[in-house]
Amino acid sequence: MFEVASVRPTPPGAPRLDGPRPSDGPTAHQLSSGSFSYSSFTLLEYIQLAYGLKLYQIPNRPKDLVAQYDINAKAHGPITDGQARLMFQTLLEDRFKLKLHRESKDSQVWALAVAKGGPKFQHGADDGKVAGASLSAAGLQWHNISMDYLADWITNLPSLGRPVMNRTGLDGLYDLTLFFDSPVNGEDPAALKMGLRDALDASILGSLQDLGLKLESEKAPIDFYTVEHVEPPSEN
Repeated sequence: MFEVASVRPTPPGAPRLDGPRPSDGPTAHQLSSGSFSYSSFTLLEYIQLAYGLKLYQIPNRPKDLVAQYDINAKAHGPITDGQARLMFQTLLEDRFKLKLHRESKDSQVWALAVAKGGPKFQHGADDGKVAGASLSAAGLQWHNISMDYLADWITNLPSLGRPVMNRTGLDGLYDLTLFFDSPVNGEDPAALKMGLRDALDASILGSLQDLGLKLESEKAPIDFYTVEHVEPPSEN
């Protein structure tokens, strides 16, 4: 259990932050520090954080999961990522009365693999910079990302329609660019983000080919989670 924990609905009109999400992983959020402060994140994102889930593992999502909350919590001191996840699970089960049901099914997935000729990108530079992406004229440039991260990221592209599993066998962190053919126009941030996703989605197979990667169809066991019960959080 956390020594101190505060769970409050995000005030109406509060801006949704564009920074790292809880579902992006423990490293970005320094779970091991034992101190957490999140604002304007959805209950779904907190569930992903606590249980280490990908979005496709929760196919049926009650409307309660899109509600946004501010959560601040503090442990007794530094803790492991595993301990942090268990404590977050306890917090959600206690405050939201959350109950999940897990079921494993053999499902069609995409396997991200190395194409003939090998990868056409380089290991990331040990420059102390955090992993991230930047937009260039050619596409989306990634710095210091793993193949696991790349597989998870492209899973969210609509055209793929199924989970992407990392089967490259490549360890470490890499610099690479996902190219796209269509220009991304507009000044509105939301429109830019949607335009970027659509452009990458339309070009993803060719972009992966340029990187010396490919997608192959296979079956794999996937754990899916059903939200059996959830309710508004109890008072702090």
